Amino acid sequence: MLLIYKLKKIEVINVGTDSSDSVDYPDFAHPVGQMIDKGEVDFGIVICGSGNGIAMTVNKHQKGTLCFMLEQRNCSASKTT
Repeated sequence: MLLIYKLKKIEVINVGTDSSDSVDYPDFAHPVGQMIDKGEVDFGIVICGSGNGIAMTVNKHQKGTLCFMLEQRNCSASKTT
């Protein structure tokens, strides 16, 4: 994913995690949601095992969509004004 964004000259801000250690996903989901809330970024991508818990956490900030397949990315109504 990072390579694709780099090739398209899209800036990536990595808020972690950078290891395979077990972590508490809210520690990473909340900063992403806060950056979106503040208008610091246009969107965020969070990746998790099942995706359910992190999706619920991010949705406390912005409306998000849980996607399992590439085709689902356009089903999101996450752009708010």
